Amino acid sequence: MSTPKHAVVVALCFAVGAPALGYTRSDVADLSTLTSGLQVLDLTTLGLTNGMTIPFTGATYSGAITATVYGNDAIFTPGLSDVVVVYDFQGTGEPTPIEAMEFAVNGGNIDLNFAELDGGVMGRIDALSDVALIADPLLTFNPGPANDSLLFEWGTAGLGDVFVTQGYSWYTRTTGAIDLGLINVEVRNGGSSTTQTLGVIDDPSQPNLNIPAPGTLAVFGLASGALCRRRRA
Repeated sequence: MSTPKHAVVVALCFAVGAPALGYTRSDVADLSTLTSGLQVLDLTTLGLTNGMTIPFTGATYSGAITATVYGNDAIFTPGLSDVVVVYDFQGTGEPTPIEAMEFAVNGGNIDLNFAELDGGVMGRIDALSDVALIADPLLTFNPGPANDSLLFEWGTAGLGDVFVTQGYSWYTRTTGAIDLGLINVEVRNGGSSTTQTLGVIDDPSQPNLNIPAPGTLAVFGLASGALCRRRRA
């Protein structure tokens, strides 16, 4: 990974006993550098679509969020130890820019897993970001009574100036000991609209990605048993 080209300002908003968000920042030149040695992860057993693009429309803006998940294995196995989630934020500039996006806001009882994000690596993907036109967003950790959320705030400069389609790409890198799920994203500029995307969540009812589902374990057992029989033959 390359060293950061621009220092990012991380605003930490604390409640009593709330954890700080102190991730490692490392920007990368392009997607191929970031995902070297990784594969697109199969999320069908979770009922999720990898590479999903979900659009959003507000009163004065529009755009879309795409989330793609990569791993050092294409399926959930105990060897899945490197998971990268790549976000592509697009603002279409129709007719005003996007000022902020808040992840996991108003999401019922689904929280982002700040313990995992805190120990991971995050950064910008330069080749997919219009860095000449927009500044890095301000990141704010907002612990709340209902949901812990993460705010990306571009401010009045916005993502997608008037009549300009702009993109910003951000990634998170963690171990395979995480849960993935759909989270709400509130998009703002004056008013607000809500869309969804994939996120690293805190869901005790869901097994970590590096723990195969019971059906998968059964298949592994049958396959290994057949292999042992062939070896004995």
